[in-house]
Amino acid sequence: NMHTPVYKTNDDVKFLLRWWSYISIIIINLLSNSKSSWRSGVDLGQLYDNATPSPTGSLSGPYFVESPGKTVIGVKGKTSNLACSIKNLGNLTVSWIRHHDTHPLTTGMYRYTPDDRFSSLHKPSSENWVLELRDTKMGDEGVYECQISTTPVRSLKFNLKVVDSFTTLPGSLVRHVDVGSVLNITCLVVNYPLKLEYIIFYHNNKQINRNTGPYFISEIQHHTASSNYSSSLSVKSASIQESGKYHCAANPGQSEHITVHVHHGENPAGLQLNSAPNIIAHRLLWIAHLGLFIITIRFQIFADLY
Repeated sequence: NMHTPVYKTNDDVKFLLRWWSYISIIIINLLSNSKSSWRSGVDLGQLYDNATPSPTGSLSGPYFVESPGKTVIGVKGKTSNLACSIKNLGNLTVSWIRHHDTHPLTTGMYRYTPDDRFSSLHKPSSENWVLELRDTKMGDEGVYECQISTTPVRSLKFNLKVVDSFTTLPGSLVRHVDVGSVLNITCLVVNYPLKLEYIIFYHNNKQINRNTGPYFISEIQHHTASSNYSSSLSVKSASIQESGKYHCAANPGQSEHITVHVHHGENPAGLQLNSAPNIIAHRLLWIAHLGLFIITIRFQIFADLY
């Protein structure tokens, strides 16, 4: 006869329950591990596409360092640089695309556009891929895309804004200063939205070092309301040696040249007697006097005859 086992003590019951708990835990872990260890191709794709700004693990893939929608300021006639920083690029390729016509500009280090103002700059150990645009024109303004050759392609857009900035010396092109008087020349940079790096003054095409000799150069002033910058060159007591041509240079380029005459208080017009227009004027005046003399002589001869 078969008999149902009888557990005579509570210790036997506790022992069986403990072993059953251990077996249940092992079964649950095995099932959960087998379920989470499998990923479909779609899952992997989503994992790559959802790469965070600070990804961890080998499945993060390449990602952009910059935030989307960055605006880059270019200056008309100067070189503009759009820098795209990429981490975990691996063996993938970086391309630059002009957005409004989807025209490929560069792929890797190769230029595809016939416009030779564009080129790709990259150092092997760097994460930066730079699109360089020389002699920037107002028509170059617009959206540019930095693309990574993933599937699907990942891209980051940059907005290039081009401004017409220039450097000038406000005032007359010819200036007269008495010996011992104050000479003051201001260099003005107009409509420059970036941080200005330098303003340099020149006398007869030689750079004037800051605060050397008779010259004092003020610190660069930023006029935030108008995106203008300025700096002034001054001489407290001008001498003949400060005569000559002056100009300045800053990030947007060089200014026009002005001529400064330092003289001993004589009529400034007298400094121009040797100029071509004044020589012609004096010759015309001499001819007029000669003509008047001839006419007078003829009238005298006519009066004597009659």
